[in-house]
Amino acid sequence: AAPRRDRRTSPVAIEEGTLGSMVRGAGAPTNAGPLVDSADIARIGQHHALELDTLRARARRLPPTSGDELARWITNHVDAVVAEVITLATTRFEPSSRSILDRVMIVALGGYGRRELCPRSDIDLLFWIPEELAGDTTIHGFVNGVLYALWDLRFEVGHAVRTTRECIDVATSDHA
Repeated sequence: AAPRRDRRTSPVAIEEGTLGSMVRGAGAPTNAGPLVDSADIARIGQHHALELDTLRARARRLPPTSGDELARWITNHVDAVVAEVITLATTRFEPSSRSILDRVMIVALGGYGRRELCPRSDIDLLFWIPEELAGDTTIHGFVNGVLYALWDLRFEVGHAVRTTRECIDVATSDHA
């Protein structure tokens, strides 16, 4: 089955403190503000827009049979944006909480996982957590911070947060 999706639309304007109010008290962030604040979102968004312009210019020069190359470029760009958001969100937590976050695996699924993103593709992410961290507020705050930042950047994100047991159950039921 596809990961559970949240079809929340991205806001037109980023409200200061939106993420902070979502995760305040969850996992002891180092400050009371958002995990990825509006200045970070604006900076990443400007860089993202410039990269997309570059990709569009490159795509116009590609022969029609070079779709795989374009998909790799797009995927590499999305990887860079997602990695930057994850890094920013992680650094907002106290060092003791970061050790918990180090145990989370973030797995790209679908076209993103196959490195076959097309223009305007959604991205599917699995936040794979150890059994003993199921329900942990640090994990919850981190996942929300990452997702809201990606939504604010206007990515359509499909996501699931699952333990190893839940992954096995889903995989077993998919092939039954």
